[in-house]
Amino acid sequence: MVIKKKVIVEKVKEIKLLEEKNKNRLLDENLMKILKDFKSAEKFDNEMMKKLIERIEVYEDKTVKIIFKF
Repeated sequence: MVIKKKVIVEKVKEIKLLEEKNKNRLLDENLMKILKDFKSAEKFDNEMMKKLIERIEVYEDKTVKIIFKF
């Protein structure tokens, strides 16, 4: 019974590692799609900005901080 539990624990660890690798791969694929869309675009429109930019912060001294999604 103890051996089965160890095997299960190891398999759970493997699954978690695979999920994390897959998550990173999906993020990379999404970024590549965004970059391809941006590169092929004739103009920089609102939709493209929504894909690239998380938020824009404007301060009292008229400085601007742009937070990207990647």
